[in-house]
Amino acid sequence: MNIINLFHMGGPFMWPILTLLVLTISLALERLIYYAWTYSSPGEPDDFLREGKPSQPKVRTILDRLLPDAAGRFARFAPVRMVTTVSARHGNSGQSFDAALQRAGNEISEEMSRRLSLFPLVSSVAPMIGLLGTVAGMMESFQAIAASGGQANMGELADGIWVAMTTTAFGLMTGIPAYLFHGLFLSVVNRRLSLMNRTAHYLEERGGHSIQEVA
Repeated sequence: MNIINLFHMGGPFMWPILTLLVLTISLALERLIYYAWTYSSPGEPDDFLREGKPSQPKVRTILDRLLPDAAGRFARFAPVRMVTTVSARHGNSGQSFDAALQRAGNEISEEMSRRLSLFPLVSSVAPMIGLLGTVAGMMESFQAIAASGGQANMGELADGIWVAMTTTAFGLMTGIPAYLFHGLFLSVVNRRLSLMNRTAHYLEERGGHSIQEVA
């Protein structure tokens, strides 16, 4: 029996599960592309900030070498982008260094974390919908037993129960990847946020003077 037949046997509860699965895959692909598009391995702040200007270090990871457009990715990398954004706002708009730093950090962190909250929502809701479909299917099976006066065929009863449990299986098949994607992406965001914080401290220790010349 193929997966399409199992899907149809699961009944109407399979459609919201399928919708959540498509949503999970779409969001995961979008986030993967974004994190790859903004990936770089510049090291610590004193490695990529030389004489007040972002400078791409020579030491790079294997992933950094495999992905295209190293210079573009370095410019889009969260800590580097924070430095250039603060430079533009602090130098051109007259905004104070601390205000520009905080605003840039908040904007970039929100961009990195965008839509990540949907993954734990899917990982919780999809199995619950699957369980609801299983309960509804088992209720139908036991209703058939009651209607037959307890003389229902055990083979038919078992067949009805395992078909009902397919919704739980599909719900877990949707919820588990969503949970894993959330953990993976959250670890990426946390690492970049940590480096952003170290970069901010690096700039603050120099009183913002090292950023004045950033172009």
